[in-house]
Amino acid sequence: MLFHKLTLPLIFVLLLSTNSEVIGQKIEHKKWMFGGESNMLTNIQNTSRGSRYLDVKITQIQVTPTIGYFWSDNFAFGIALPLEYRNEQYGSNEMIDKTWFFETFLRYYFGQKRWKPFAQIDAGIGAKITEYNNIDGDDKNSYKIYGGDIGITYSLNENIYVDLSFGYHRLRVAPDSRFNDPYFTDNLGSILGFNIIL
Repeated sequence: MLFHKLTLPLIFVLLLSTNSEVIGQKIEHKKWMFGGESNMLTNIQNTSRGSRYLDVKITQIQVTPTIGYFWSDNFAFGIALPLEYRNEQYGSNEMIDKTWFFETFLRYYFGQKRWKPFAQIDAGIGAKITEYNNIDGDDKNSYKIYGGDIGITYSLNENIYVDLSFGYHRLRVAPDSRFNDPYFTDNLGSILGFNIIL
């Protein structure tokens, strides 16, 4: 199995980081926060389709730009736009998923150190379209999501911050079909991202 994962935010912040001395301080109100996280996954795996064994190639790209505003010291609200593209190829068959979300969030940073813990809650809506190269018509799902994260941020300089967070999110999936009832999924995960605060 070939597995490759590229974490773009880490490369980005390493390129932008400097050796300047950073003085721990609160993040003052009336500042803007720009950032996000992204990754790319390529995976080739051998799997069965009935009585046959096939190599399935999976390519997945995720990008989540964010923007926020500090309405008081260390307290920000904002929006995130998670986008995902997933392609599966096996034999002559191909399946493509296109997913988007629109989320709002509230985040609070604790303390005035170079390392700052933070807590975040968020909620949003989304949708996914699945296309097949050998089947007429697309599958469509609509989503509602809510959850929260706790994490820690590290200031590379007075404007650039690296975030590591752990979170739980509950997803309500509503298939676009009268034959399928909505269902829920529970998700745990970690995220590495970055923010530029101006």
